[in-house]
Amino acid sequence: MLLKPVRLTRRRAVFYVLALGVALCAVILLVSAADCRAAAVRRGLVRSEADCISYLASLGWETEAETVSCRDSVLPRTFDGVFADYAALQKQQGFDLSAWRGEPITIYTARVTNYGAFDGGGEVWATLLVHNGRVIGGDVHSTALGGFMHALS
Repeated sequence: MLLKPVRLTRRRAVFYVLALGVALCAVILLVSAADCRAAAVRRGLVRSEADCISYLASLGWETEAETVSCRDSVLPRTFDGVFADYAALQKQQGFDLSAWRGEPITIYTARVTNYGAFDGGGEVWATLLVHNGRVIGGDVHSTALGGFMHALS
């Protein structure tokens, strides 16, 4: 086998260094892109039903993908009655809905499958309130008559 010696010129050395740098950047971008979606969910960014499932999973709630629904709504301008109690629940878990009064929101709901046994029957659902992709509130509740509602975590 004959080997041909390669002369390393300054031009070739610069080319090899640049090519190595481009390859390294590509690897870094590919690896970080996979973590980007998970990091967005950890920051409370929900832009799809899949993100909703991931966000709830990060809080320990298992859901069924086919039960996830999404609808648009508007937060009331004044919080009175039942909604005042709901806003107080949100404040207890670190969400202040008063900043979003009168704003359009997206409401995601999903049936929770790992809640465990509770009295009263019915199903358990999780709700996420989302404004421009950011989770601004939510709850876990029962559909049973006289059921319950509590914070997400």
